[in-house]
Amino acid sequence: MTQKVAGSSASFRNDVAPPRNGTMPLGMDETDDMRPWEGGWSVIARVGDRRLVFPAAEVSSVLPVPPLWRPPTSPKPVVGFLPVASEAMPVLHAALLLGLPEPERPDFYAHILVLPALGGAGGGLLVDRAEETVMIAAEAIAPLDPADTLNGCAIALADTGHGLVPVLSVARLLATAETAALAELTDLASRRLAAWEVPA
Repeated sequence: MTQKVAGSSASFRNDVAPPRNGTMPLGMDETDDMRPWEGGWSVIARVGDRRLVFPAAEVSSVLPVPPLWRPPTSPKPVVGFLPVASEAMPVLHAALLLGLPEPERPDFYAHILVLPALGGAGGGLLVDRAEETVMIAAEAIAPLDPADTLNGCAIALADTGHGLVPVLSVARLLATAETAALAELTDLASRRLAAWEVPA
């Protein structure tokens, strides 16, 4: 990924959309969710024909897509599980969470964004490509279009120098019920993984 600085001479107010499904994700305080995003280093990722901004503070790493284990009973948004330090890390389909068209299969250039706050316990988000990291100035933030909130996951728009791009909040990617369901699936996957550990 490349790095650059994005900014704008215009000044905008950062409007925030309602949380997804009208519910506050588990463990998220409403006052925190409504706090305006003030810009900073960000990861630009592509999902389908959409470019998206993720605050870099919410992305711990970017991985190529390795082989993932997917139980046959997994719900559609779960791409699979990745073994990490004897635990199973869930990887979710960004397109499905955001209400975007789902590709037939991950592209050769696809990446996993590792998001420590996803679902409360952390997880990965499959995107078509992580393109670059950029510094987005506070004055480059524009109001969100109420008609295009990406399932309520977007909190603002940012001028990256190539048009306005939605800024996503990791806390909004999953509703409370989805977070609870994912925790159960991840626990089952971790226990199954532990059963295959060979004693030292």
